[in-house]
Amino acid sequence: MLELACRQLAYKAAKAARLTAPQEADAQGEAGSSTSLPATAPLLPVAALIIVRSQIERVKDRLATLPGAAAATAPPPPLVLSNADSHFGSPSLPALLDASLGGTLLTPIATSSALAAEPVAVESAVKGVGVLGLYFAASGCSACRTATKMLTPVYSRLRTPQPVACPAAWGSSTISQRLEMVLVSLDEHEDEEYAHFCQTMPWLALPRDAGSLATRLSERFEVVSVPTLVLLRADGSLLSTDGLRLLRKHANSFPWSGAEEAPPMPHLSPLLDRVLPRGYACPGAYTELPRYRPVDFLRQPSSVKSLAEAVDAIRSCDEIATSLAVQKHCIKNTHFLIAALIEHTFTQLVPLPLPESHAKSKDSIWAQPILYAQQLDLLILLQRVVEHFAASVLSVAHTPATDATRMVVRPSRGLVDT
Repeated sequence: MLELACRQLAYKAAKAARLTAPQEADAQGEAGSSTSLPATAPLLPVAALIIVRSQIERVKDRLATLPGAAAATAPPPPLVLSNADSHFGSPSLPALLDASLGGTLLTPIATSSALAAEPVAVESAVKGVGVLGLYFAASGCSACRTATKMLTPVYSRLRTPQPVACPAAWGSSTISQRLEMVLVSLDEHEDEEYAHFCQTMPWLALPRDAGSLATRLSERFEVVSVPTLVLLRADGSLLSTDGLRLLRKHANSFPWSGAEEAPPMPHLSPLLDRVLPRGYACPGAYTELPRYRPVDFLRQPSSVKSLAEAVDAIRSCDEIATSLAVQKHCIKNTHFLIAALIEHTFTQLVPLPLPESHAKSKDSIWAQPILYAQQLDLLILLQRVVEHFAASVLSVAHTPATDATRMVVRPSRGLVDT
């Protein structure tokens, strides 16, 4: 804002000079002065120039006291408001790796003739790189050693510049791009196992004194397990977080750019691509799946104390038996379940009718007055229950217990017949 204020003041001063110069020239001409200035000369009174200059100096002093006014201060990050502008927020490869390294990386230990790795500048390491891979690994991980053996021949082939087709608007048919990898070790301490692990890798590695750079890189790319290979494009944008699968199955498509999109990289399962259809698969005719009704045996009450409760218990028994019968294709032992349900209902819940000669026949729930409509409803329920019982009891093995149950339920059939 202060920079804009300084520019506005300078613009206004120049404009005021052009406006006041013709007026002063006309005034001097009327006075008969022999020396007249041209009408286009940008002149201002000395007092006005002194005021404008003092205001500009005051604004500059105020600007110098604000934070971030020094030239060495890094500019703020760009504002990303949409996916189309996401590449503005991606730092360049040198800026991504040079945050705490002082401008150097490590050479591969496996190819270094010296005892210690020779440092190499970041700029020269990423020069001509089409894809940069950040290899997050740990020396104590057996999966990391297996992944390293798989990546070594692929890296050795792709580290040499590969010809890549260019769009027609670029003016050239092909350009050369290569793959470079950097080991980001997540080991807490450097020991003999870590040194032996690094000797099996032909690519670069971050130094152990890089501070928290490895942690910040793992947080930036959301690395939750090792080994993980994060692939970055030359402009610093993210290409893939599943670089291991990309190099293992699609190394011939390097650098995975152009008119065709990169191969899909599912993260749910590494074997998901085996079940994916290679082409169009006809789903077939529309078929509605069968609807299953849950069977709840706990709907039956624990006791019956009135005629209404007895009718409800028999009605619930009929509904449960019907649900079992129509779903016998998906429920096992339906005949046994129906027989056991009816046996429990008529031997444990609903009391048997007592003869008139019995001393407590008048206290029975069946001796209570009942309407003809309720009696008809009860008889229809009993008929349905007896049909369920006859169909199920004849399908199970005959035992003395089964015969005794048939003797108890059989009077209900006689009641229905009457």
